[in-house]
Amino acid sequence: MYVPSTDGPLRQCEVLTDAVEFIPVPESLDSAEGLLSKPTIHPLCIVVSQDCDLEFDYKARFESPNDQKLAPHILLCD
Repeated sequence: MYVPSTDGPLRQCEVLTDAVEFIPVPESLDSAEGLLSKPTIHPLCIVVSQDCDLEFDYKARFESPNDQKLAPHILLCD
């Protein structure tokens, strides 16, 4: 049985449950609050970003905060 890691980077082909995607609401650009977003929950999805990009992103966020190798997006398939 596969047990996903909870203390490291995401991995390519890892299956996620209840992933939340925040989708910008274009109409909110003109509002006083600025750009708003609407959360969308994906019950099941698979990570399709490459392992090397995910590893670089994890290290930049949690191990070397001065590193600039952040992934702007993580690719997922429903």
